[in-house]
Amino acid sequence: MYKISDCCADYLQGLLDKGGEVYIPGGDYVIAKTLKIGSNTRLHLAHDAVIHLADGANCVMLENEALHVHGKNSRITVTGGTWDGNNANQQRGQPGKIWTIEEDRFYAGILMRFVGVEHFTLTDTVLKDPESYSALLADVQYFTVEHITFDHNLLRPNMDGIHVNGPACFGYIHDIKGATNDDLVALNAGEDVLWLHEGLHITDVEVDGLYADCGYTAVRLLSSNGDLRNVSISNIFGTYRFYAVSFTHHDLHPGAPVLLENVTVSNVYASKPTWMPDPEKTFYYAPSHQYYAQREPLLWFAKGITAKNVTLTNIRRREESVTHAVTVKIDETARVENLTLRNLSQQFTACEPVPMMVNEGDTPNLRMENVQEI
Repeated sequence: MYKISDCCADYLQGLLDKGGEVYIPGGDYVIAKTLKIGSNTRLHLAHDAVIHLADGANCVMLENEALHVHGKNSRITVTGGTWDGNNANQQRGQPGKIWTIEEDRFYAGILMRFVGVEHFTLTDTVLKDPESYSALLADVQYFTVEHITFDHNLLRPNMDGIHVNGPACFGYIHDIKGATNDDLVALNAGEDVLWLHEGLHITDVEVDGLYADCGYTAVRLLSSNGDLRNVSISNIFGTYRFYAVSFTHHDLHPGAPVLLENVTVSNVYASKPTWMPDPEKTFYYAPSHQYYAQREPLLWFAKGITAKNVTLTNIRRREESVTHAVTVKIDETARVENLTLRNLSQQFTACEPVPMMVNEGDTPNLRMENVQEI
């Protein structure tokens, strides 16, 4: 139990208010209100420092201080330690801090969020048991997120890892580990959860080095009323109930333009899980995820998307479980111009092979090189 009476948020906030180099030594700290970090601040937690969200606090743990005034911050670094969202003792949807910018209407479960930051770094950190997203980034430029471990109890839906909303550009997301209960990394151009209504594009982002055992989806790409361009995704390892990479729009803005352009996916060594967690101990698995793990493709182009200049290369899939999931699926009404598949192989040891690709969409200029079914 992490009691509100044990809250030391004021002490920690006092350190942050000084800016510059802020060091938190090892130990356990309980907070019951949101910590705010300003420009030109490096927050460094010792490796054995753990910040816990108090029972019933129902608030974001950390955010940039200019967020609520529609302002901008620059040169913020958060590194080290563990941030524990204590989701078993929070209640999403309760009135309190912090969700909308205009007014604090209700708690949506985000562990930390950074909106309107240039030169942002989050590194060498354990993000534990959020009520929803581990970290939300939006309106960020020149950002690095790396060496992150998720320690998620999988008790809740929408437990994303690193969730990036447009606008965002010049980003590097690297070395991300641990199963989540939603996308390990999400790049969502057009998902407008704050005050940003236009110019929601995401461009020039590299995602490199993801691992999860029985994860949900490694990388979700989304365009809906915002373009997603110039994205490189590489080195995906592990097993995923849904997708290694999904190209989607999810009809967030019906009729809005959808464009995913210049996307490269390379070095995918992923498959479907050979086991499932105990459904009595989790919120969001149970029979439905077993069903989807057997049927959803490894690489998915959702219906209604428009993509241009997409390369899938060095996709190496070995299945040791029973599955009917194909490796690449292009849904009907999906259009993928200039799609290249190069060096794809798959092997099934526990069931009959399934097709490498099912293409129900429109794929002008489709090129396939060294695509093997073993």
